Amino acid sequence: MKKIRLLALILCMVAATACFFACGKPGTSESAGSTGGSDTIRMSEIGLDLFEDKELTLPESVSGVAAWASADETIVTVKDGVVSAMGQKEGLAEVSATVGDISVIYPIRVTDTGDRPFLTVDAFSVYKGKTADIKEHLTLTYKETDVTEGVTYTYNPVGNQVTVAEDGTVSGVAAGMTKIQVRATYRGFTTAAKAVSVTVEESDIVKPVKDKVSLSILEGDVDPTSYEIEAEVFVNAEKVEGATIVASIEEGEEFVGLDGLTVTAKAIGKAVILLTYNNGETTVTGRIEITVHDDTVEYNAGALMSPNAGSTFNKVFEGEFEGCYAYTLGKEGNYWDNAVVSSTLESIPNNGYKTFSYDIYLVDSAALVVYIPSAFQSNSGAYCMYDFSTTGNKFGASLMGKYTGDDDLLHIYGADGQRLADGTELVTGQWYTVVYDLSTYTDGWSMMGFSINATANGQKAYLRNFAYHTTANLLPNGTYDARHPIGEVEDPEVTDEKDDFLNKLMIGSKAVSVKKVANGDFAGSYKIRSQTTASSGTISFNDIHNNAFEPQGFFTEGYHYIKFDIYIASGNGLGICNWIKGVDGKADVKLETTITPDTATHDTVRIYNERGNLSALKQGGWYTVLVDVPYDENNLPEWDLFYIGLPGSKYVPAIGYVRNFEYLKADPEIVGDSSKIAQELTTAASLVKQTEAIDGVEEAYLYTNNTANWYAGRLDFKPETYYNKAVALKVRYNDAARLFFSINYVNSYDRNNWTFDKNIHHFTLSGEYVKTPVENVWYELVIDLTATGNRDWMNYITMDATGETGKGAYIADLRILDERPFDIPEEDTSNIAKYIARADESTIEKVGTYEGVENAYKYTNNGNWYTGRISIDVNAFKGKYISIKIRNEHTGTFNLYQNQKSVTSCSYAKIYSLSGKKVTEMLKDTWYEIVLDYTGIAPEESYWCSYLEGTSPLITYLADLQILDENPYPEENPDPEVTNIDMMLSRGTIEKQEGKVDGVANAYLYTNKSGSFYEDVIGFDLSTLVTKGKVTMLKAKLNGSATVNYSIDWVNSVQKGSGWTFDNNIYYRTLKGDKVSALSADEWRYIVIDLSGLTNWVNYICVNPNESMYIADLQILDKDPFFSVIDKYLSAPEAATMERVGTFENVENAYKYTNTGNWWSGRLDVKTADFVGKYVSVKIYIDYSGTFILGGQAAAIGELAHVKTYNLQGEEVTALSQGVWYEVVMDYTATTPETWWSSRIEPASTIITYLADLQILDENPHAANA
Repeated sequence: MKKIRLLALILCMVAATACFFACGKPGTSESAGSTGGSDTIRMSEIGLDLFEDKELTLPESVSGVAAWASADETIVTVKDGVVSAMGQKEGLAEVSATVGDISVIYPIRVTDTGDRPFLTVDAFSVYKGKTADIKEHLTLTYKETDVTEGVTYTYNPVGNQVTVAEDGTVSGVAAGMTKIQVRATYRGFTTAAKAVSVTVEESDIVKPVKDKVSLSILEGDVDPTSYEIEAEVFVNAEKVEGATIVASIEEGEEFVGLDGLTVTAKAIGKAVILLTYNNGETTVTGRIEITVHDDTVEYNAGALMSPNAGSTFNKVFEGEFEGCYAYTLGKEGNYWDNAVVSSTLESIPNNGYKTFSYDIYLVDSAALVVYIPSAFQSNSGAYCMYDFSTTGNKFGASLMGKYTGDDDLLHIYGADGQRLADGTELVTGQWYTVVYDLSTYTDGWSMMGFSINATANGQKAYLRNFAYHTTANLLPNGTYDARHPIGEVEDPEVTDEKDDFLNKLMIGSKAVSVKKVANGDFAGSYKIRSQTTASSGTISFNDIHNNAFEPQGFFTEGYHYIKFDIYIASGNGLGICNWIKGVDGKADVKLETTITPDTATHDTVRIYNERGNLSALKQGGWYTVLVDVPYDENNLPEWDLFYIGLPGSKYVPAIGYVRNFEYLKADPEIVGDSSKIAQELTTAASLVKQTEAIDGVEEAYLYTNNTANWYAGRLDFKPETYYNKAVALKVRYNDAARLFFSINYVNSYDRNNWTFDKNIHHFTLSGEYVKTPVENVWYELVIDLTATGNRDWMNYITMDATGETGKGAYIADLRILDERPFDIPEEDTSNIAKYIARADESTIEKVGTYEGVENAYKYTNNGNWYTGRISIDVNAFKGKYISIKIRNEHTGTFNLYQNQKSVTSCSYAKIYSLSGKKVTEMLKDTWYEIVLDYTGIAPEESYWCSYLEGTSPLITYLADLQILDENPYPEENPDPEVTNIDMMLSRGTIEKQEGKVDGVANAYLYTNKSGSFYEDVIGFDLSTLVTKGKVTMLKAKLNGSATVNYSIDWVNSVQKGSGWTFDNNIYYRTLKGDKVSALSADEWRYIVIDLSGLTNWVNYICVNPNESMYIADLQILDKDPFFSVIDKYLSAPEAATMERVGTFENVENAYKYTNTGNWWSGRLDVKTADFVGKYVSVKIYIDYSGTFILGGQAAAIGELAHVKTYNLQGEEVTALSQGVWYEVVMDYTATTPETWWSSRIEPASTIITYLADLQILDENPHAANA
């Protein structure tokens, strides 16, 4: 007996020990139990994000190999102890681990924090005819962790350079660049498409280490004068070791020399080097582009040099000094007030500039004053001067004793290219070159510039060729600017070969040459180079007046016209002379004229452009010249002298080409393009009529400025046609082309706040006003001068020079109208329109009210963080507080300046909800107010941008920009934790509670302290309409007796249950999810406002005056997480309750219906509208010995002909028995549905019934057994 007792004691101790290890460890398990000989251990709840994985561990008391299972694999799955949220829905699911007789239960709660898997891509290359795996260049991450399993990709290649198999194998098809659009799918979530850049390389190729090389013609420049070619050879995509490569010049022999693999610069231009490899079986090639330049760096004098108040400094667009800057003095004798200076020398040391130069032409006075930077000398002053007016205009004199150094700091060269010696007088009417030696410059405040010590107001000079130089080649005496040679030069374009045409010419000056062009774009024509005037450098055509025709040969043969084509490459027009010598006392007929772009042609000379239309003669295009030679056929002239000439100069030669010279007996009557564009516009640029419609627009022209600059390539209008008219034409911008305009010869190029900015507008083709046009879309461009009040006219339209034909803009349908064809909206005077502007690849569009916020603007970033930026006017922000509302429609950030700081990480930026609550982060699709404090710092941001790595377009909405003297939110929010209640509730007297209130954290006490239910309410932040079409859930607990009222769409309920429109959309649940009829002061419950699928929204919730309630945990959801069909159609109005109990007696999602009254007061009300004409099936379990009755006559289920009862095996039965589940099927195809159900027992007492699985069906589910 003692042994038995001892054994029992030992067993008890073992059991107690097991119990201690199973359930006694804090934080590990919550409970343990035993059922039927097996132990169950329940662990503490574990949280997972929607796509998160987490490894589970067994309690220390459990050892062995576990069998893992998930009770709901739509929420989580489990494998080898790793639990994975499936990304489909939030919720609670149990995971079990079974080891022998022990079952460990892990409650897993999945919530959605908004994090999503993110796809990043890398560019790669593949050889033509070979394959590569794109997946090696794709990375999917979730919360900064790479995802490698369970990911699938879809691929969509752009173009035909590659094909992509389902497994990600990329095959190179054709050489070139392309993109592949890729999406990743992981646990039901698919990412946005990302574009992977792919280069398909030839499998047989010579690949140079550098395929583009820059060389300089000058020693000591930034780039070298020669380059040693390095390259690799690939045959069938395999590298050939030790391959011998042969180089040859494919293009540009005049620009580079080649010795083996060494390329040497010869002249400014471009060349192509062909690299060849041959192994006896295969020949492969590659190419290198060589650009040869000099040391000149263009200096934008118009933008960087500023005149003082007494002078003007403007670019010249016509006449002898076209392209120069005109400098006009405004104050007599005041050299400083008249000065034009630049203070932009900070870049000199960093860029290695050695010299700075410009040319100056003194018109009225030679009293030149040159300013040099004070940092060049030790005797520092604000500036230093060379004054050529104080000592008889002598070079080398200095003023005020401020400069005592070596004269080598400043050089002046004459027109012959020689440096002036000391004592040389400057004279008017001649070009000089001023050269600054920058080699000794150090950082410091300084300036350089020029002035004239004027003897009268209005005196003038002209300047040109402003440039920095990266070598000192301008300085040594006698070697001035070898890049601009004077006299004859080697010209690889022409040949010295003579032909009949050249033999017939008589050249009137050694300063003119005419040679046949042997190669290049002008091959077959004749090149004219003139370094003198048109009248001095004549080119006469002998056969019109020499022995070839005899003196009267032109006339005796019956010719009347001289026709030829001409191309003006440089210079200013064409000189023509036609001298007809009269006979028998008749006067001579003599035509002498110089035809320029801005002078009318002579009556007997017609100029046609390439489209066959009469035109002015401009640089950069072929024109046909037709000269009419008038004479009396009955009295022939004695002879005719005909010559042409190009007006050039010794230092700036004129270059032109001629071809197709012929004599004609009859007027050829050239018929050109009859369209309005061809008739009204002339240009030296490319204007090509399209043979097919462009995006539906017929007779379009492609306008490309392939000339030297924006002015040379302009489209000229006929000014007399456009006085006070509206000029309208269709335009479609390509390749980021920009158009500029000139009205009254005042141009808009590089100007802000141009006089005529408000007269130029864009519209869609249907007439809608467009503030910011984008590429590749047709618009109506309207230049409206109908109401300017002056005699205004349109001069020209132009664009930046692209250097390439084919890039630019399409134009069509030119019209000249008496009034503007479309209405213009009122000018936007908002601060956003005033202080924020689009940049390269961004747009800003006013959209009006957006998600509750008025006067909103849609900002779209179509580029990256820089090209898609928006520019801001920081000068208006200095010393102020800036407030602006922002709403991101993406998961990226809103950043400030190029340091790419998000507003959430800038110390001077604060973020507030629209209710004024301070927050620390910005959620997608939510309005916020951003406050920037510039009272203590200078606003360095010149732009803002939306940013999400690798993603565009990005859409952000902006509204209500304010510039304030005081912080609109001077009080900091003391709450360390910001909840949805802080962010979304905009009004009401609510006070955050310390600790927990009856077990609920982050609770607030709301009290209506006003005199009415309307004035002190829990107001939702309507700036976002965040509740629109959503399910709003809020935990609530009455503080004593209180009546809760609601407002939806500004319609007040006073209180739920009063027959209000939205009564059925508002209901209550316990925290377990059971529907209840009211809120309680004894426990927390949910208020549920279900507007899912509707367009309505919640305005406010309130209690009556002087009442209060606690609120917590505000959620805005797509659907009620506790919703079931039983919830929808059954409710317990009086002495009844419905409680969700989950699985009961092996049936899931069961409800416990308790009748605490009689068969009527304890009934269930049924919403029957959806039951009509249907079969309704429901599982019923009665836990009492009474009946379950339906509707009007209180008939039991077994007594109704339209009601059938089945056991769960599908067999029909005649009555319900206590303690058994049945399926009851009601046939409402011919019977009116009952409006209530009830449990019944006599005498009445508390009765419990279980219900589950309510279904509305088109057929009886047991029809086969009926």
